[in-house]
Amino acid sequence: MRRKWFIRIILILMIFAATGTVAARDIIRGDMCHIEAETVINSNVFVLCRTLIIDGTINGNLLGTATAATLNGTISGDVYLIAGQLDVTGILGDDLHFAGPVLRIEQPAEFQNEAADILSLSLSTRLFQGAKLPNSLINVGYQLIIDGEVGGEVNFWGSALEIDGIVDGDVDANVGDSEATSVPRLQSLLIPFSFDVNLINPGLRLAETGEIKGELRYSAPTEGIIDGQVGESIIFLSETTDFTPAIPLVEPEQPASQEANRYISRVIGELIPLGIIGMVGILIMPRYLARPAKNLQNKPLSNLALGLLSFIVSFPIIVIIAFVSILIVLFLLFLQQDNLAIFLAIVLGVVDLGGASIFYFIAIFIARVVVCLAIGRIVMRSLLIDDGSQRYLLVSLLPGVVLVSLFVSLPFVGLLLNALAAFIGLGAILTTIRNRLRVIRAATPPMTNNAHGSNFASAWSTTTEYDEYLKLPETIEEAIKRPPPIPHDPIRPLGMDNLPEGFEWWDDES
Repeated sequence: MRRKWFIRIILILMIFAATGTVAARDIIRGDMCHIEAETVINSNVFVLCRTLIIDGTINGNLLGTATAATLNGTISGDVYLIAGQLDVTGILGDDLHFAGPVLRIEQPAEFQNEAADILSLSLSTRLFQGAKLPNSLINVGYQLIIDGEVGGEVNFWGSALEIDGIVDGDVDANVGDSEATSVPRLQSLLIPFSFDVNLINPGLRLAETGEIKGELRYSAPTEGIIDGQVGESIIFLSETTDFTPAIPLVEPEQPASQEANRYISRVIGELIPLGIIGMVGILIMPRYLARPAKNLQNKPLSNLALGLLSFIVSFPIIVIIAFVSILIVLFLLFLQQDNLAIFLAIVLGVVDLGGASIFYFIAIFIARVVVCLAIGRIVMRSLLIDDGSQRYLLVSLLPGVVLVSLFVSLPFVGLLLNALAAFIGLGAILTTIRNRLRVIRAATPPMTNNAHGSNFASAWSTTTEYDEYLKLPETIEEAIKRPPPIPHDPIRPLGMDNLPEGFEWWDDES
């Protein structure tokens, strides 16, 4: 059943994924979009409307979104539509992909392609009496009502399935409890909307006039009501929701040696990656690990809050960035810029995936290395003088890695300590970056000091001295204490260059 569910989910996602192969040439948008009966459009159509009514003919695919849509005309291709309610009474040439609250396939709706399917993600999907779907119907939602005829199989994942028509293939469903009575409350939530839908009780119901010519497989908390005919076997999988207090199972006590071995294994599993990443980081970029460790020692609580908040916010930010990237690519596909869309999709995919990977690598590993280094410096403070050298950082890293590995490997509290270490370290890294940006903004070069436009940086004897001015101070506190540098060449007012020798102003005394 899990495999079936997985297949169903993949097929439903095709509602959106399949649109990547379609290019829209005509764009229709507005409050009221009406394609009249005598209108013929020989291209794909993209719609963005509040109300959409199609009485004419579209020789292509239909894509877009609308609050309410009615398809009375003819569409020779596929339909990809997101709408509040979609009513289909016309002729569709191929598959129907729908996402929204209500989908209604009414008589005399017709599918010209014998392999046409319906893929629906909706609150309610209904195939009315007299309407016929040539192939399969796949639906995820609250309810699916089949009063017409389905030529293929039916796959449903939701709460209520009612079959009063004919299904030529198999039925595979996951439904709710037929004894539940939550429909009145759910129906009341739809009162503010104008959807033409009546919700039914959860569970499986096969009416007397209903028929399944294939096999019926369904899972539910209780058995469904089966009054109609089933051509092959009926397979019911019970999903009981009753809670029966069970007698707690007491696991046999394991030897202390086994517990010790497990603990040691966890310690080694933490010790090796933290040690390797820490040593490589100190050898390559020692200053970028030492500064966050110093900030962590000064303000641990503020770093914890910043790290926790940043980690939580990162998830929706990544989702939004990915969504915007997909919209950009889809927009280019709608404009038939296929080559540019493919190139941009690759670039955005690499940037999005690479950026997310780098952030979480820093948050999970580098952040904990910073905590190890901070703890190690506290431990080694009484033994060695902190000279900021690579040697001192490497020596300080060892006790920090050992202590962190010992504590985060403890049962029960180890996971919490691991998360705290990651959040504090991430906050320290972000605080360091923020302070560095402030220092860079505060250390912008002053204005020129003479009419020839020579830069103020020439007041220093060497470029190295000027670079040191840009690098220091490292924190805001040090910047406040440090006096401003005095230039070797004082700034002269404008107009004081190239004056004749012995020139005196009129108000100067001889």
